[in-house]
Amino acid sequence: MATYTCKYCGAQNSSANFARNPCSKSPHKTHELMSATEKLSRYTCKHCGASNPNPRFAANSCSKSPHKTHELLG
Repeated sequence: MATYTCKYCGAQNSSANFARNPCSKSPHKTHELMSATEKLSRYTCKHCGASNPNPRFAANSCSKSPHKTHELLG
């Protein structure tokens, strides 16, 4: 089963429709899905390279990001 992950907050859901829901970490104010649809063993920040097995780390602060939080690759 595919798992969709928001690249700004790390929330996951099995329905792509959750992208319509609000996301306080996204500059677009809604979840923005990563292109990967399988759960990854590690999630990596696009701006600083930090990685973590839990996608929710995307909500943490990142000094190198223009959004001030991690943005997941994908």
